[in-house]
Amino acid sequence: MDEKNNMPEAMENLAEIDALMHGFWRETLSPTVFKLWFQDLILQDMNEESAVFSINNDFKRDILQNKHVAVIKLALEHVCGFPMEVFILSSENNKQEDIPQSFYVHRGSSYTDEEKAEKTERTRSEIEGNAIISRYTFENFIIGESNKFAQAACYAVATSYSSSLQRKGEQGSDDSFIYNPLFIYGPSGIGKTHLLYAITNEIKKSNSNVKIVYKTCEDFTNEMVSALKNANMPAFREKYRSADIFLIDDVQFLAHKEAIQDEFFHTFSTLYENEKQIILTSDRPPKDIKPLVERLRTRFEWGLIADIQPPSAELRAAIIRKKAEGYNLSMTQTSIDYLSENLNKNIRQIEGAMKKLSALAAIRAQQPDLDMCRHVVGDMVSGEEPVPLTIERIVRIVSEYYDISAEDIKGKKRSANIVAARHMCIYLIRELTTLSLQDIGEYFDRDHTTVIYSIEKIENEMADNKSTESLIKELIEKIKD
Repeated sequence: MDEKNNMPEAMENLAEIDALMHGFWRETLSPTVFKLWFQDLILQDMNEESAVFSINNDFKRDILQNKHVAVIKLALEHVCGFPMEVFILSSENNKQEDIPQSFYVHRGSSYTDEEKAEKTERTRSEIEGNAIISRYTFENFIIGESNKFAQAACYAVATSYSSSLQRKGEQGSDDSFIYNPLFIYGPSGIGKTHLLYAITNEIKKSNSNVKIVYKTCEDFTNEMVSALKNANMPAFREKYRSADIFLIDDVQFLAHKEAIQDEFFHTFSTLYENEKQIILTSDRPPKDIKPLVERLRTRFEWGLIADIQPPSAELRAAIIRKKAEGYNLSMTQTSIDYLSENLNKNIRQIEGAMKKLSALAAIRAQQPDLDMCRHVVGDMVSGEEPVPLTIERIVRIVSEYYDISAEDIKGKKRSANIVAARHMCIYLIRELTTLSLQDIGEYFDRDHTTVIYSIEKIENEMADNKSTESLIKELIEKIKD
């Protein structure tokens, strides 16, 4: 659910949205809080900007309005996929003074002249069938080694298309269409659709009347089947073949569909011959989409093929840091590194984890710590154990690196190499676990002042010697591996 105007059919039912929100609250709130304040809260109405709830008395209404609106908004965004304003009524006296008249205007068909103009402008700024997701831009697409080529290609398409429109008629040249078609492939959830919307948003900045048609391959297939069934193929063809820019997501689903492939071939050919921009995404390169008719495969390979690989640990950390800023979360580098190491499937997994982390932080009224991150990872990493960061594991990894027994590190020996290993263990335990200074001291049979000394010792060495910093990073990677 990426945007306001494209909610799935099942989500259009208020009762179902209400049920999903209550499920979210049951999962994230304590049983007492849920029963007291949220169990009787009912979603009454909503539009694309606001949601109206009712509760059975004034007192609960006031508590929810003053203490829990943030939690309600989080549940709405979690279920619907976009932020909304929240209004709460009390059925005790049906107070509605806090609900602006615009809620009812936008809900019905009675628009003022000004609103009609605004609505017309919004419609003109739509992709066919889907409102543009304005938050997906090139500016907030985080670039790393795994995606920089695909990002550069998409940015070139967006900027060169705008330039070509300005030059067209002056020079009679469309040589800026150097990447047509542009074919982007890579696993699910790593940013392909973000780039499609970024292209759209970039072009729309200066070309608001460009006709952009964006569809998933499944949507294209379903619409064609419906058009055949209703004898409406001319309208179907006009819709797609009159596009200025044609974007298709998950084109790999053309495989095994011979009739759809034939129609898609003619749509592709018409657009290409008319010098219209075509952009496609897939989870695999054209040569691996099987069975696919040869004439379609070769056309997919006419332009530029750009792949996106799963994000590296560094890119995942950068994404987590950016998401944390967006949710106004303050996170330590240790927590960011922990999430980065464990949430290693795709960007979609990271987005889900950060959304849940934000909800937990709001509910608990505290900033995320390592323990909260572990809780989120435990829920997100299905069927897998999160990376174990036990004190024993840390000591074992350090002892292996220094070639010293764990018993010697924990013991009383004072030789230089044993002391250095002990300092390192204490520093890493403090960084990677939630143990207190006293807990760490007890493990090594030392007081907390000795623990503080060890931590400061390593910190000073890091400041003076880059090799110490590199060593710590290497040890952390082994501990989390």
